[in-house]
Amino acid sequence: MKPQVKRAILWATAIICAVVFLFQASVTSAQYLFVADYNNFNGVYEITPTGSQSNFVSGLYDPTALAINNLGSLFVADAVSQSIYKITPAGVTNAFASGLHTPYGLAFDSAGDLFESDYGSNLIYEFTNHNSVLYSNLTVFASGLNGPVGLAFDKSGDLFEADFTSGNVYEFTNHSGKLNSTLGTFASGLIRPAGLAFNSTGTLFVAQDNLSTGSVIEVTASGTQSTFASGLDQPFGLTFDNAGNLFVAVQNKYSIVKINPGGTQSNFITEASEDQPSGVAFLPAPTVQGGVVTNHFNLTVSAPSPYFSAVAQSSTNLLIWVNLKTNLPPFTYTDTISSANPHRFYRALLGQ
Repeated sequence: MKPQVKRAILWATAIICAVVFLFQASVTSAQYLFVADYNNFNGVYEITPTGSQSNFVSGLYDPTALAINNLGSLFVADAVSQSIYKITPAGVTNAFASGLHTPYGLAFDSAGDLFESDYGSNLIYEFTNHNSVLYSNLTVFASGLNGPVGLAFDKSGDLFEADFTSGNVYEFTNHSGKLNSTLGTFASGLIRPAGLAFNSTGTLFVAQDNLSTGSVIEVTASGTQSTFASGLDQPFGLTFDNAGNLFVAVQNKYSIVKINPGGTQSNFITEASEDQPSGVAFLPAPTVQGGVVTNHFNLTVSAPSPYFSAVAQSSTNLLIWVNLKTNLPPFTYTDTISSANPHRFYRALLGQ
C-alpha cells in the first residue's frame, strides 16, 4: 500500500443512523483527483481536495486518458506505447492491453466493460467484463469515426464520443442493456471537441480544444448548445466533482481550472513548466450500507476505492466517535446495539 495511506487526510464521510430497525444514510465528500500528464512528467499526478500535488505513478510514455472502474481500479491510456495500463493501489503499473493506435479516451459502463477511443484507427474498442474479470481482447465496437477522442456515458447507459476532426459528438444508444454501435449525431459544428463530461442533471459538457480561444460548450438533452466557459488555452479533459464543480485540464497553461456551477473560473492547481495535463478523473465517493438483524447492525463499507484505507466508526451523539474497524474497502463489520441505547450512528472515514 502507498505510504500516503497512513496519512489521516479525510477523503469522504458517509453516515448511517440505526434506530431499532431503521437507518438513514447521507454522504458528503471531498474527492481526490487523478491527472494524466502527457508531456514532461509522463505520469499520473494525485491531487488532494486542498490542491496538494504528488506523483502517483511515473515512467509512462504519453498518458492521455484516465478511467476508474466500479471496483476503484485506475486505467490509463498511453498514446505513444499504444497501450492501456492498470495501476494497482500501490502505484505499480501493469500492462492491460496493447496493439492500439493512439488511444485517447477511456470510459467504463455500468456493467464494468471498458471502451477505448482509438484515434489512429478511427475505431472504438470494447473490453468485456465477465464476473469482475476484465478481458484484454481487442473487440471493435464502432467504426467510421474521424479522430475519436473523449468518451462518456450518461445515466441511461448511452455512450457519447467526441469526434475531434469532424467536429461532431456521436451518441450510441442503449436498448435494454445492449449498446447500439450505429453512429447517431448528437451535436455538430463544434471546433476540435475533446473531453466530455455529464453533470448530475444529465447535461453534456464538451471541451473545445481550440488553443487560446478554447471553451467548454454545454449541450442540453435536446442538443441545444451554449458556451459555458471561454478563454481557456487548449482545454482537453473534463470531470465533475460531487458538488457539481467542473474541472478542466488546460494544456497550454499547465493547469487544472475549476469552474463552479455558475460558470466562475478559478485556478485549482498549476503544474510544473511544460507538464501538460490531459485526462482527469475523480475517485468515486464511498457508499455505506447497513441493516439491523435482531440486536446487531451489519455495516458494509464499499467505497469503491481500494487506493485508500477506511475507518468504520460509531457514535451515540454525533460528537464522540469510536473506531470499530480499519481496513481497505470493501469490508463489513457487525456491531451489537444495546436495548438501553438503540440509537446509534455509523460512518466511514476514508483517508489517504
